[in-house]
Amino acid sequence: MAEQVSVNALRVITPILQAFPHYCPYEVLLAHISSNSANEATVLRCRKRLQEAQDHGTWQQELRPIRRALSLLRGKLHSFGLDISTLRERGCSLTGIHGGLLPSDTIS
Repeated sequence: MAEQVSVNALRVITPILQAFPHYCPYEVLLAHISSNSANEATVLRCRKRLQEAQDHGTWQQELRPIRRALSLLRGKLHSFGLDISTLRERGCSLTGIHGGLLPSDTIS
C-alpha cells in the first residue's frame, strides 16, 4: 500500500530539494507552507514574521507547522536513506540518514 504525503509535507520538501546541496532558509519554508505562491514578497514577509517571532520569544510557535511537516517527512525519507538536518535558526537541508554527505556532495 502506497503511503500518502500531506500537502504541507510536499510544500516543505519541494524547496529543500530545490536548495540542495545547500540549506533552505526557514523563511522560504514558511512562505511555501503558508502561501500558494511563494514569491520574493512572500519570503520577505515571512522573514519579517520570523524576526518578530524571535524578538517576542514565539519562534517555536511560528515554526510549528514546519516542524510537524518535517516530522512526517523524516520517516518517509529514511526509507530512502535520506534525512533532513536542521541548522539552528537558519533552515533545513537534505542529508544522508546518518548526517553524512550524499553521493552527489562528494563530486567536485
